[in-house]
Parts: sequence; structure tokens; C-alpha cells
Amino acid sequence: MTFFDLVDISERFMELVNPSTPEKMVKLGKFLRLREGSRVIDFGCGYAEALTLWAEHFGIAGIGVDIRDRACERARAKVSEKHLTERIEIVCSPGAEYPFQEGAFDAATCIDWDRYEADNWHGLIRWLEENPDHPERGEVVEHLQKSQDEYLRYGREYLGWAMYVLAPRG
Repeated sequence: MTFFDLVDISERFMELVNPSTPEKMVKLGKFLRLREGSRVIDFGCGYAEALTLWAEHFGIAGIGVDIRDRACERARAKVSEKHLTERIEIVCSPGAEYPFQEGAFDAATCIDWDRYEADNWHGLIRWLEENPDHPERGEVVEHLQKSQDEYLRYGREYLGWAMYVLAPRG
């Protein structure tokens, strides 16, 4: 299994691929003063839940950038299902390689980890319960244990509970 296969398994019960809640994402939109016509770029957009919430609540337009093909496919399906294809574009690319013009967006977001990690572990554990005889089960167990160990020993201390958002002054 590839790393992204493992991520797909772990995130299968998630819509909001970050450590927050839909209510907090809407609150963040208010904090950013998002409104009809605001342009937002979300790096590591996952399944575009933040962008769709902001489009529904504030009327924003935006671009979601994610490196994973399956995440992009799922995000595009959600955007289409919610009839937001005129407002939201999903780009499958490493964030660092996505070119954009300075000043093209009113906000740039990349949301942080605690709840995200716990939800990933939930997805992995449930998959393990459902697939006791899968030939690659050991890889999933190893990934779960490594993920928990790394995050609880090191990641949580440094990543904390932050949401990183960039917006112009004013």
C-alpha cells in the first residue's frame, strides 16, 4: 500500500480534513470578514469542506489545492453535488507548485491537526476491525502505530491547535 492509500483509508469517515468543526470554520469565515465575492485559496483542502461551507455561508469563490488524486476527486464530487462548480475549483497539485498572482486572493488557509489525527486513527482502526484477514493488514497496523507514536511524541507539541490563515490588512 502507498502512503496515500493509507490516508484514504484513515480519512474515509471525514468530510472536514482538519482539527476543527464546521461551526468553527464558519466562525473563522466571520473572523476573516468573508463575503460575497471574496476569493480564498485553501492549501491541503482535502475534501473541500471548508471552501464549501464558506461558499454556502458567505458566497465566496475559491480554489482548493490538494496533492492526492482521490481527495481531489471526492472534493470535486462534493462541489458538484452542492452546485458550487461556478464558485470553487479543485486543483490536484503540490501546494508549493501551484502558481498564483500576488493579491489574487482575499485569504489563504492551511488548517492544523489535533482532531484530524484522531479522526485518522478512527478510520484506520475501523478498517482493521472490518478487514481482519486482509493481506496488507500488517502495513495498516504499522502505519497506525507509527502515526500515533510520532504525533503524540513530537507532532502535537509543535503543531499544537493552531489554524494558519493569511489575509491582507484592512
